[in-house]
Amino acid sequence: MSDVRSLLFGSFLFLSFFWWNIVPAFFKTIALPLIGVYLFLLYFNRHPSLRLFILIMSLFFLSWGVLLTVAIQNQDEKFSDVVVSMKAAAIELTRGTNPYSADFHGTILEKTAQYNAPGWIKKGQETYLLFSHYPYTPAAFLVTVPFFIFFPSISFYWISVILFLLILVLLVLTVKDPLLKEMALVLTFLNPFIWSSVILGHVADILSLLFMLLFIFFLLHKKYFFSGFFMGLLFLTKLYFLLLLPFLLLYFLH
Repeated sequence: MSDVRSLLFGSFLFLSFFWWNIVPAFFKTIALPLIGVYLFLLYFNRHPSLRLFILIMSLFFLSWGVLLTVAIQNQDEKFSDVVVSMKAAAIELTRGTNPYSADFHGTILEKTAQYNAPGWIKKGQETYLLFSHYPYTPAAFLVTVPFFIFFPSISFYWISVILFLLILVLLVLTVKDPLLKEMALVLTFLNPFIWSSVILGHVADILSLLFMLLFIFFLLHKKYFFSGFFMGLLFLTKLYFLLLLPFLLLYFLH
């Protein structure tokens, strides 16, 4: 096998069985033959289109197995400062209040404070600062506002899942080389770090990945207006992506 196929073969095999103990028996029963057929086709480098379809199906059953056992059974948003603060900000905005000047006493942050405030005070803070202002970047909660308008009871977990599925579609449409496309899908959809963000409902992490992929997609297609638009949204979601600016300057100067 070529180096790329060998790396893909090993990565898929390792990451699939990394999650194996979490996936319910029903999903294992369906995923196992799919994994076997995919690895067979990959080893002999046959039928790229069929191989991609089988890979997506196996990722679907593995990922939904993880979601059903870990995310749905164990998710509890009240313990996450970030998630509940963003949710409270989106709710306040739908009520016509500026989240950056709102008072969050008496909101859903009350339950979070009962769990997290002692840790803040122990670290030297005088009070639970999330009550007095929203401290995060705007894009992370602005993108959730339409969800709360049409589905008021939706959790950040399900918003993260929807964004995650959009990333799958984007990867399939963006990456042209069959092996690189399969590698991108495997390293994204079986990545424990990305899954931890989905499970905890950390919309900002999933959103920044989506914006980064859209930025790269339009940049490679020389659609600079749209590329710049999604780059701006990327910076509004996670400020540390400003570290990309020197590399972007080198790219355009080159």
